[in-house]
Amino acid sequence: GAAEREMVAEGSGGSFGRAKGRGVLSGSDGPIDYYFSGSYFHEDGWRDRSASRLSQFFGKLGYRQGGTDVALSYQYHNNRIEQAGSLPLSRLQLDRQENFTGGDFFRPELHQAAINANQTLGAGFSLALNGFVRSLGAEQFNASLISENTRLFNDTLSGGGTLQLAHEGWFWGRKNVLTLGAEYARHDVDIRVFEEQNDRSRQQCREEAFAAGKDPDEECPEKQLASVLSDKQDTVGAYLQDTAELGRGLLLSSDNLFLTGALRA
Repeated sequence: GAAEREMVAEGSGGSFGRAKGRGVLSGSDGPIDYYFSGSYFHEDGWRDRSASRLSQFFGKLGYRQGGTDVALSYQYHNNRIEQAGSLPLSRLQLDRQENFTGGDFFRPELHQAAINANQTLGAGFSLALNGFVRSLGAEQFNASLISENTRLFNDTLSGGGTLQLAHEGWFWGRKNVLTLGAEYARHDVDIRVFEEQNDRSRQQCREEAFAAGKDPDEECPEKQLASVLSDKQDTVGAYLQDTAELGRGLLLSSDNLFLTGALRA
């Protein structure tokens, strides 16, 4: 947030049920600064059953006093997008608004929080911290004309952080910045795919069950789990970086030449 308080409100609309709104509030009060924004978008789509909805929020609170600078942020996204899909040329010539596989949609939802802190320690040293946690869930549905419909759920939980120590000073009369840091992150992924009966697949499955002398209710469940994938990932890293000033005014009086070298494990 800037020194002056700011409030913004916007709205717009158009064809196919298109509507959009946005709002912003930002400013500062002493060592505290803030920024909040949100938006909402919706349209009915230019084909049958192809509406879209996008909504998001972002908020940030900061504190800056002396050698301390801390910021906490949070963002949220919740979308639902119905996919129009492609049309064969023969159907396109009859009705350009038709949706060949109506019902397909993608619905992601995100929660993410982060903290950034920087503390000046004196004698050219500073300590920086970054931490985050993120939850991302998505549902995707695909209608099928030749087999069962599929519904996918993807849930990912991530978290981690970085701790960094830096020193800015002079070496042999030249500017030099030395950085040392370590980081850790963990990701927990869970993916599930379900097969769901539609009118076509249900009728075909029941006919095959009758022909084989089996119980259609047992052989043709409305919904069944098709696949599961779970994964956990842990990453640890450490790095060392140095940026050294090699010269000034080589071509122009304002020129600076720097060399950066880094190691990472």
